[in-house]
Amino acid sequence: MEDSEEEVALRPLYPKVEGVPPGVLSSAIHEAFLRVPPSEYIPSWLLKLAGSPPVDKALNLLHHPGSNSDLEIGRRRFALEEVVSIEKARLKEICVSSKYQFESSNKVWERILARIPFDLTADQEKVLESLRHDLASGLPVRRLLHGEVGSGKTAVAFALALAVVAGGGQVAVLAPTEILARQHVDVFCRWLKGSRVSVVSLFGDDILADRRQALRDIASGNACIAIGTHALFSQRVVFENLALIVFDEQHRFGVRQKGALLAKANKPHVLTMTATPIPRTLAWARYGALEPCVLRERVGASAEVVTQVRPLQDWRAVAAELRPRLESGEKLFLVLPRIDGSSGLLAEAERLSSGEWAGIPLEIVHGRLPGAETANRVERFVKGNTQVLAGTTVVELGLDVPGVPTMVVVGAERLGLASLHQLRGRISRGKGAPPGHCLIFAEESALNRLRLLEECGDGFQVAELDFELRGSGALHGTQQHGRSDFEHFRPDEDDDLIALLTRNKVRNWLMETD
Repeated sequence: MEDSEEEVALRPLYPKVEGVPPGVLSSAIHEAFLRVPPSEYIPSWLLKLAGSPPVDKALNLLHHPGSNSDLEIGRRRFALEEVVSIEKARLKEICVSSKYQFESSNKVWERILARIPFDLTADQEKVLESLRHDLASGLPVRRLLHGEVGSGKTAVAFALALAVVAGGGQVAVLAPTEILARQHVDVFCRWLKGSRVSVVSLFGDDILADRRQALRDIASGNACIAIGTHALFSQRVVFENLALIVFDEQHRFGVRQKGALLAKANKPHVLTMTATPIPRTLAWARYGALEPCVLRERVGASAEVVTQVRPLQDWRAVAAELRPRLESGEKLFLVLPRIDGSSGLLAEAERLSSGEWAGIPLEIVHGRLPGAETANRVERFVKGNTQVLAGTTVVELGLDVPGVPTMVVVGAERLGLASLHQLRGRISRGKGAPPGHCLIFAEESALNRLRLLEECGDGFQVAELDFELRGSGALHGTQQHGRSDFEHFRPDEDDDLIALLTRNKVRNWLMETD
């Protein structure tokens, strides 16, 4: 409701209480304020910094508002209290001494970095120095690592894992899909070739004998690093000395699932990674990360990618136009958000294979396939035995195939800007890759929103746009966009309250008070 020249009387609406008339309830609440004045525990200097009134005035504004601005002032006072309460609880958790303190000498650190087969970017070096300091601090590491697609998060996780292993700890790396988890296994094993560091994997479709051996190695401590998917949550997975957990794309897991893995150790270090840049307020709201580690610079050389957004009805004609390029041996990613249905992945792949792309080798990957079969299909695509890899958004998570110049996304109205940005980051990767084209097809109602991607290529700007358009997500729940489970705090409006938490005076007060 907006204020107008004719003042509109605003009255609070209280929950119905059986047997109590609304007027009686309102009078009782008013009388309670008079008899038991609320006490203020937030210091006056912090209220002044936030531009908020004391609690008694804020309550009066909410219960007897003269305008909508009064309601907003009152709300922000309690948003401040909510932010303060959550941050105090977070600091209490992380300001407890950890039994996993690892101080790597310069010599050990040099040996770790020598395992990475490329020069680190300035961002990677800065982030690793921060994480190295965190490990040596004696406090549990709780860091969010986010940045552009291809900015080298895996290398950071690898170096941190080796630092923990060098100190006698075990590491668990959890990925949301077998495609990504198997890729991590491949990278870690290649970079550790010739070393005494043992890496084991755990997947849902493991051969029973292999799984039993992996479980024994983890329990005995012979396995230094365990990489897997949801299989790592199993009660049968018991670590001898789990000291670091790396969650790759944490938002893909439920709260209970993450808790099951955290319970396998006593306050382990935790590194959370995501390939989607996250606005500061949302990083705090969703991950409790006030000072996240950021990677902006992409590793190695990648060609420019041009994005085009077109109406869905144009797709069939464009598919026919792409045929000569596929016949010449060019590779292409085809992405559809859904597996089933008349507009799903399976139906579309069948239409193309019997129509516009008849005779063109095409492989399909999605989350319902056994992991080993998915890996085989991707490998055939990598080797050039097939021209098209058609999949759901599993392609979004970590699939690294050098030199693929084209991606087509059909039905993109179902996806957010950040997901689409992450998808297009999968093309034209690697040294010598040709310029890339990302063709996005969607319903008319979504075209204006999606066309923002044609002009914006920076992941952090895309994240801000997605934040504005799709909502903030839930901190404690499992829903990841479209709503917030805060009572008063609004991530899209209260960024200044989060900024206050970074001030030394505020942080000192938060840590000193109970």
